[in-house]
Amino acid sequence: MLINIARFEFRYLLRNPLLWLTAALSFAMIFFSMNLEDWEMGSEGGLVRNAAYATLRNSVMMSLVFMFVTTSFVANAVIRDDETGYGPIIRSTPITKFEYILGRFLGAFAVAAFCMLTLPLASILGAMMPWANPANLGPTRITDYLYAYFLIALPNLLTHSAIFFALATVTRSMMATYLGVITLVSAFFSLEGALARPQLMSAVAIAEPFAARAVKDAVRYWTIEQRNTVLPELSGALLYNRLLWLTVSVLCLAIAYAAYRFADRGMSKRERKKQKLEKNIEAPPAHRPAVSLPSPVHNAASARALLWLRMKFEFRQVILSPAFPVLMAFGMYTTIFVLLTQRYPDYMPEYPTTLSLIPEIADALRLVLMIVSVYYAGEVVWRERDRRVHELIDAAPLPNWAYVVPKTMALALVLVSMLVCNVAASIALQLSLQFTNIELGKYLLWYVLPQSFDMLLVAAVAILVQSLSPHKVIGWAVMVLLLVWRELNYGHRWINHHLLNYSETSGMPLSDLNGAAGFWKGAWTFRLYWGAFAILLLLAAHLLWRRGTEIRLKPRLALARRRLAGTPGVVAVAALLMFTATGAYAYYNTNVLNEYRTEDEQLAAQVEYEKRYAKYIGLPQPTLEELTLDISLDPQERRAVTKGRYLLRNTSTQPITELHVRPIEEGTVLTKIAIAGARQIVNDEKFNYRIYRLARPMQPNDTLLLTFESRRWHRGFRNGKQETAIVENGTFLTQDDLIPVLGMSDDRFIEDPETRRKYGLPELGGPPKLEDLSATVKPSFANTWLRTSDITISTVADQTPIAPGKKIADTTRDGRRTARFVSTAPTRLRFSIQSARYAEKHRQHKGVDLAVYYHPQHHWNIDRMLDAMAVSLDHYQANFGPYQFDHF
Repeated sequence: MLINIARFEFRYLLRNPLLWLTAALSFAMIFFSMNLEDWEMGSEGGLVRNAAYATLRNSVMMSLVFMFVTTSFVANAVIRDDETGYGPIIRSTPITKFEYILGRFLGAFAVAAFCMLTLPLASILGAMMPWANPANLGPTRITDYLYAYFLIALPNLLTHSAIFFALATVTRSMMATYLGVITLVSAFFSLEGALARPQLMSAVAIAEPFAARAVKDAVRYWTIEQRNTVLPELSGALLYNRLLWLTVSVLCLAIAYAAYRFADRGMSKRERKKQKLEKNIEAPPAHRPAVSLPSPVHNAASARALLWLRMKFEFRQVILSPAFPVLMAFGMYTTIFVLLTQRYPDYMPEYPTTLSLIPEIADALRLVLMIVSVYYAGEVVWRERDRRVHELIDAAPLPNWAYVVPKTMALALVLVSMLVCNVAASIALQLSLQFTNIELGKYLLWYVLPQSFDMLLVAAVAILVQSLSPHKVIGWAVMVLLLVWRELNYGHRWINHHLLNYSETSGMPLSDLNGAAGFWKGAWTFRLYWGAFAILLLLAAHLLWRRGTEIRLKPRLALARRRLAGTPGVVAVAALLMFTATGAYAYYNTNVLNEYRTEDEQLAAQVEYEKRYAKYIGLPQPTLEELTLDISLDPQERRAVTKGRYLLRNTSTQPITELHVRPIEEGTVLTKIAIAGARQIVNDEKFNYRIYRLARPMQPNDTLLLTFESRRWHRGFRNGKQETAIVENGTFLTQDDLIPVLGMSDDRFIEDPETRRKYGLPELGGPPKLEDLSATVKPSFANTWLRTSDITISTVADQTPIAPGKKIADTTRDGRRTARFVSTAPTRLRFSIQSARYAEKHRQHKGVDLAVYYHPQHHWNIDRMLDAMAVSLDHYQANFGPYQFDHF
């Protein structure tokens, strides 16, 4: 009978479309990772696609993805009979409890194991495709796939299948089971990052349930060749890990067997209460006078009243749900755990400022909030149907939006509550560390508000998908596919414009010195853009909302036009206008004010740049002896204009006939260049590369004067990473941002060997060998020593400019502060300039002015820094030589 039950469960689940959808997705992911250039999984630099180690990593990753599907199979196997009402019938048969429990589990587990077989099949077939690049592949070794399947994938499936089977058996709740999935996934990723310390390496490798760390540690010191061809031995941490979690699996199955009540349960507490209430109700009199019922009123006031009642009902359902306090507690626990484990060790204390904690908790809980959004969307949309009261509820005189809006608001309540609990946990940590500068407004403005908005964008899609889906699980599966695509695209950037990637926004860097500055404008432009689109999605859910027993889509489409009349039509027009206006404004900033290039275009530009100018590497160029700069900063406009003068000297042994001038950083534009006795023969505006031919070649030791003007202007907001070099308070610019260099180098060349082979580029030679002393005498513009430097900085009056050298002048006039810094001792051509509203503290130490410039609110450790500077200066002068400056 045990085999028959397992066989029945296996055949039943084979008809589940979620199974085949998962199998197809898994097959496609692994199949295309073998033969598409821009799609790579489970590998790393230098490994072939079907390397032994890559096969193991793929198995770990896919077994983690399979957790969501396996849970649906194994947990539902033990709950399904009671939900459908067949439980009492089955339990009245001669089937034993052992046969029933183990048979259900084995059937569901066998389906998951069968689905996992798509991984080795996809890998083998993918490597055989004619378009696959042979340079990316090694020989196919069946033993690699057998090892990965039976030692990694199958035990992983057994582990989380047994855990969630036991959880479903004990709780008899799919909600509790899915919460368990969320907890395990979140704990896995949190522990992976938080416990990545050498002293915990062995313990984590044994305790981590998916063997990812055990496999990684087993090959930690292997060469690329070994990782390509050799499998790790089943010993040490890997062996102990597998034995530990196989034991846990058996224990979980034992718990499930012990906890399951095979006999029919008695009357529930709610049923007993209902029966008692019915007994206490007096029988109605035989003759009761007839009374007329009030006439229904259908107007705006009654609709608002019904809508308010619906919202209160949805809120109450959420708040009283057992999952709600569990989620809140889990969010607080995760927040505290992440913040504690990711802090510096005790000997390097870190002050827990609000803006340093916000990015950490946002990153740690991003995936959890997405899963909660998707899960709760299914719950709120399908609640009435799951409880078989939808026909009664749908008969109420309410428009569809009165169902969509309260359910969306209930979902928003869950997300906002979870975020507020995270804030409470973060504040509790700050107070426990005796840090009392709690900035609640910043938590709400820069964490709760944007994160809630972003998660509601995901929830809007989930609500629409669930309203169209024939089953809640199918809707969840579709959303999982969308989230997987989102994460894969985020890593590979096949589509990398925020105007095309739903719910993506530009970055909003936070700092105590500068707050969010103007970066919030770009982030909220994209949020409003996708928010308008989300309104259209919810409007579509309203138009196509399922009422009563009608589940077909075609009749609902026929009614959609009629439902669009009135207020919904006005909302649709307003949302379209906002979508268009914000999209146009975002496009103007990302593609007009700033240059936008896809990753392929960026890569193609690098290839073209190298092919065009690599031939000039090693061409003798003069070195820089004296540098004079006049830098005008406009922090509010985020602009820096630099006027400079070079005194160049030919330190090589050959005459120099051409000067090659280029900026190092993209975004720095050379607006003027003048070289005495030279004419321009190349002006490549695409790469900002110029070549000048000298009328008279520079002989060894000759000097030459070069003057230039450059501009760096951060206008609007970018699609990619935001520029933070020039901000309203806290500008930090290096020499690469300000001045041009002479000569060609490989600093912008592509480094990945596989990419270089793909585009026909030669292998990079790498740095010279240690024994090659000739490399020490080759002149390099970027590594020269300046004999003198003279830097003048002009900024707004309330900021302090800083540059290398002794400050010999500092004046404020007409709202501008100008300071001049001169260095007469030799210095490297590696410097930075700053401008911000600094506080200063100085101390004299043996003729040297020690100074610390700091944010006025960050007044900690200033004396400690000055003490350390003094001790260090004494040590260095005693052991290495006298200090060449009078300021530090």
